[in-house]
Amino acid sequence: MTEEQIEQMLKDFIIQELAYDQTNLVLTNNLKIIEQRVVDSMDIFRLVRFVEEEIGIFWEPEELVLKNFETIDHIKAYILRKLALEV
Repeated sequence: MTEEQIEQMLKDFIIQELAYDQTNLVLTNNLKIIEQRVVDSMDIFRLVRFVEEEIGIFWEPEELVLKNFETIDHIKAYILRKLALEV
């Protein structure tokens, strides 16, 4: 899976499943999705589960920190680091 595919998958999931009621949302890679109230704490758990199921990486409890979910770029970077460790 490429960086671009991961990025698009994350954006699609957030727009379609978590922020479906935010019709004017422009989801950029550096939009602070928690700070801007695109997602809330419960949505983070849905996002974690989605990533685990779709990509097959698993979050350790100590990795469930807001910094890893701040933006699409942060989430993507976390996923890429985990994938690199599994190789």
